Amino acid sequence: MSNEFIDVFGICFVVFIGWVVFAYLSRLNNYIKNYKKVALLFFVGTIVLFAVYFEKIKHFFIPFSPIPFLFLFFFYCGLFITYRYVKPCINLTIVEKLEARKVYFASISYRYIVYKSFDIVFQQTAILCILASLKDFAIPYYGLVLLFAISFSCAHIFMLNRGLVIGALFLGAALFGGLLFPILLNFQYGIFYTYILHWLFYIALGVLTHFSHKFGHNTKFAL
Repeated sequence: MSNEFIDVFGICFVVFIGWVVFAYLSRLNNYIKNYKKVALLFFVGTIVLFAVYFEKIKHFFIPFSPIPFLFLFFFYCGLFITYRYVKPCINLTIVEKLEARKVYFASISYRYIVYKSFDIVFQQTAILCILASLKDFAIPYYGLVLLFAISFSCAHIFMLNRGLVIGALFLGAALFGGLLFPILLNFQYGIFYTYILHWLFYIALGVLTHFSHKFGHNTKFAL
């Protein structure tokens, strides 16, 4: 069996695991209310991917160092402080309207932080697995980056069902992230940088949603 066939099968496996996870999640009425189930599902999906792809992705975590975990600690300190500062500005009407579409970035709560942390870990692990498989193909580096960026963006096309503006925001961000993630992963501790960058997108959306409403700006995507 050729390496290329194994890698194609591997990519399909990652996509399948992602489909299983999100297919189950689609049955839940509200991720915030069911945050423990959502977090557990993403955790299990991450463990499965790690177990299958460990040999291919372990180099992303070598050499091991406590430094990036210190970065993460300060990042989460900043996250909690930011959400605490934004909390008085929360518009519950916007939160309810977005949650009705299964869009949760405006839900400034510890439940959101818990489930979204596991969600992003799962997504970033899937990204590592796919990129590790694509590297075995005879594709020029920047061609690989572009291919991944387009694929990552297409994976978010379902967000168009949540609203045209919301969908456009996520597709644009996914394209940007898809271009940047493979490049950041070339740096030491790159996996931690991509995780933080991914989180910052959701933090920015949540904060801007409530602050734009507070200061009288029209937030059409939230309505």
